Amino acid sequence: MNEILEVSNIAPAWSAHLCGLPVLITSGSHQLAAYYDETLHLTAAIRTLPNGNWDFFRTEILSDWNTSSHHAIAAGFDRDGNIHLSGAMHNQPLNYWRTSRPFDLSSLECVNTMTGENETSVTYPQFFTDNSGELYFTFRDGMSGNGKQHINRWDTQSQEWRRLPVLTDGTETGASAYFHNSRPVLGPDGYMHAEFIWRANYFAESCFNLCYMRSRDMIHWENSAGKELTLPITPQTKDVIVDELPQKSGLTNMMHTVGFDKNLNPVITYHKYDNEKSGIFCARFNGSSWDIIKSAELEERWDFCGGGAIPHMFEISPVFFDGKALSLLLHYSGKCQKIILDDSTLMPLSAEDILAPWSGKAEKPNSTFTHYPMSVEWIKDKSASSGISYYLRWEHGPNNSDTQIEPPYPNAEMLYVYKLSHDFTWRTEVH
Repeated sequence: MNEILEVSNIAPAWSAHLCGLPVLITSGSHQLAAYYDETLHLTAAIRTLPNGNWDFFRTEILSDWNTSSHHAIAAGFDRDGNIHLSGAMHNQPLNYWRTSRPFDLSSLECVNTMTGENETSVTYPQFFTDNSGELYFTFRDGMSGNGKQHINRWDTQSQEWRRLPVLTDGTETGASAYFHNSRPVLGPDGYMHAEFIWRANYFAESCFNLCYMRSRDMIHWENSAGKELTLPITPQTKDVIVDELPQKSGLTNMMHTVGFDKNLNPVITYHKYDNEKSGIFCARFNGSSWDIIKSAELEERWDFCGGGAIPHMFEISPVFFDGKALSLLLHYSGKCQKIILDDSTLMPLSAEDILAPWSGKAEKPNSTFTHYPMSVEWIKDKSASSGISYYLRWEHGPNNSDTQIEPPYPNAEMLYVYKLSHDFTWRTEVH
């Protein structure tokens, strides 16, 4: 049984609407949280595990009513233990802070530049590390339907950022790539895996072509067959296509993810339409082509359309092998369902309703606000975890679709860290 071992209060966080998701990241004995406080200022908090007090730093960066990850928060540790922080940007100039002393928020300073190039229209910032612990920063330069994906690498020796080759470029045809978790993902095989879709314009239904590539060094990239690729990848690059889908086929930048089977092969899970309903599909490379299997069918069709942040009808986890079976979690219609897949064929074998470790009182809002419904978000620690895992619990109001909600507003609710006895595979991502 997965037990809650500890609950730690951090501080009151913004609760009036679904703003940029808080971030939690653990590095050794230090744990960092970044969030928007009760005044919508980007704030960082750090503690020493297992039960140290939280220290805080509120930046002068102020968010607004741009909803969800349109004002995404990014945070990370470099190999020296210095903290890097960014956020509150949607096609806006770079906001960037970093410390000059390891794990010391009092040394956090506003820098607002990395390489000095292509930093005036930044969206979806993300820090991440590779297999050796090197720190990277990636972001989209440009608009939805017309953008490039840039990656910077932190040079520990020179204490400077270095710009890597442009990863994707859709500007010639007017498109943007949307990545799982907005970044390449470190796999158990040591590769950095980049799973993404293309979006043709501002409208969410214009997504097309599910794609995949991988790299050992973030400079040289190859497709699933090991063929070397020429950067930047564009919508015309056929060698990376997993499922060639037209616009309005149900492919969405909000619901696609990559996990791994027991042999460490990447398995991509995503949403598309099938027989006028919504289907959850899994794709895995067999050595010559991608096998694509439907893992679940929803009771209705998710007919999303338009711009801005689109409310989710469901959530999916990456595929994972738990030592017994290949599995997938689907959160839909108020239930969490575990779908067991045949490891050799990806065909669904069974499905059962399961309870998340926080099921019960913890998953219900504490707020007494009644002007509009409040929700509880569970956000997994961005650090790789094995065994014990940590989650943020954050209460918030509705998805406001980039429009300011009329008052009254709820009071800021406490942001918590939950420590679990076992890892619980889940994801929360809003684009």
